Amino acid sequence: MPLMKDQVFKRLSKKAKKGMRRWPIATIAYYGPDANRATKVVVSIVPSEDAEPGEMRDWQIVHGDVRKKPDIAAEMLAFLWKATA
Repeated sequence: MPLMKDQVFKRLSKKAKKGMRRWPIATIAYYGPDANRATKVVVSIVPSEDAEPGEMRDWQIVHGDVRKKPDIAAEMLAFLWKATA
């Protein structure tokens, strides 16, 4: 069953608030033309403490803010679940 818009953002936020718990870990970086708008997000998985980043995926948009797009947030969650399972 697909997640509702609010659920996607809530799950990402909850994962971020938990902080570092165990390996593998994920890093999420937002980029944009200025401090008020992000047009690109990159998610990377680091499999273990001394390892280089492994799997990486990025999403981009032309208009708007990538942080407010529930479809992109859902894809990020799916990528995180798959990569850390």
